[in-house]
Amino acid sequence: MAIPIPANEAPGAVAEPTPRRSWYLLGVLTCAYVLCLVDRKLPFILVEPIRHDLKLSDTQIGLLTGLMFTLIYSIAAVPVARVSDRISRKWVMTASVTIWSALTSAGGFAGNFWQLAAARAGVAIGEAGCMPASHSMLTDAFPAHKRATAAAIFMAGAPIGILIGLGAGGVIAELADWRTAMILIGAPGILLGLVIAFTVREPARAAVPKDAPKTSVLMAARVLLAKPTFRHLAFAGLLSSCANTAAQGFGAAFMMRNYGLSVGATGVSYGLVIGVGGFIGALLGGFAAERLRRRDERWSLWFVAAIIAVAAPLQVVAWFVPTFGLFLALMFLPQVAGMAYAGPVYPVLQALGGSQMRAMSVAMYLFVLNGIGQSLGPLIAGLLSDGLRPLLGENSLQFALFALALLKVWAAVHYVLAAVTIRADLKASAEPAPS
Repeated sequence: MAIPIPANEAPGAVAEPTPRRSWYLLGVLTCAYVLCLVDRKLPFILVEPIRHDLKLSDTQIGLLTGLMFTLIYSIAAVPVARVSDRISRKWVMTASVTIWSALTSAGGFAGNFWQLAAARAGVAIGEAGCMPASHSMLTDAFPAHKRATAAAIFMAGAPIGILIGLGAGGVIAELADWRTAMILIGAPGILLGLVIAFTVREPARAAVPKDAPKTSVLMAARVLLAKPTFRHLAFAGLLSSCANTAAQGFGAAFMMRNYGLSVGATGVSYGLVIGVGGFIGALLGGFAAERLRRRDERWSLWFVAAIIAVAAPLQVVAWFVPTFGLFLALMFLPQVAGMAYAGPVYPVLQALGGSQMRAMSVAMYLFVLNGIGQSLGPLIAGLLSDGLRPLLGENSLQFALFALALLKVWAAVHYVLAAVTIRADLKASAEPAPS
């Protein structure tokens, strides 16, 4: 059984053209998401300079790039999403972009671990508003048959941001220092906040019945967690993000330690692999979602499961190859797979939540994805690396990253299980099924 299609979007019907202002909104929000990932991933390429300057352990680095950032981000995302469902999402975005950009620059003035941790916590609070508010606006701005494309284009901002953050951050750190990199890279977001404030038009929200009950955070969690599809997608995202953020958080440090690269060369090369691979994966996922759903809504999730299952063994092997070039080659497909989920998954999440909980459904998913998965990935990698160092020496980090890469195989299983339950859950949801 295929996903039900609204009457005005049924085969043979003439789809209304998407307004230009919707494409402009998509462009601005994608730029915001690019800067969101630039500022979020910037410390990943600065791990070694920060570690030496502030005299930090791998565990402390894991806390900075993982738990202390993503847990705060995910906790803040839920109340911010609730605000986004009730007031102007445009102003939520304006405040978010301005806050995270200013505090990214402030991190460059940190003199110790706790000062840098406080700045990164502020960045996390600012970035918490980006995803829920953006996805909610895009869902209202685009017709159902274009939402997977819009979600894929928006999510393609993530690998572009990672590419810029790692590449530009590494080059600036090599030419100057890590502090200058943070100060300079945080500045453009303040200008983008003004662009959003003065040029973006808030899209009209989907109509909600007047007698519809107001939804609390607890009620939203109970509604979503009662659906097996949401549970499987959330757990698959948790496992994948745990492996992905460990690789991103310590990948640059691994390359510098094992292959003797400079911070600039590491940032550009690793940034290109993550950025180009992730960009291809995001667009590929959107393309697949729009076409496969016409046959059967389960196929897009089977597609995600298949590409992750193929890519996971490559990432496992990559940590043990002797040459830098082979390492980059093996890491490319895992980056494609790491972003291919976006186009298929986010429209499904919003359909499961319904018009009253669009931002909340994304926020709940991100709480699991980021608050747990991305929090634990770098932290576990750091703890394993420090714990194995007496036994394995400098090779301890690669064994820690190898262990976490195995989680991706488990994630593929949950995407398959989500495909099993998706039709029944979409049928039970009040919202029309996703594109």
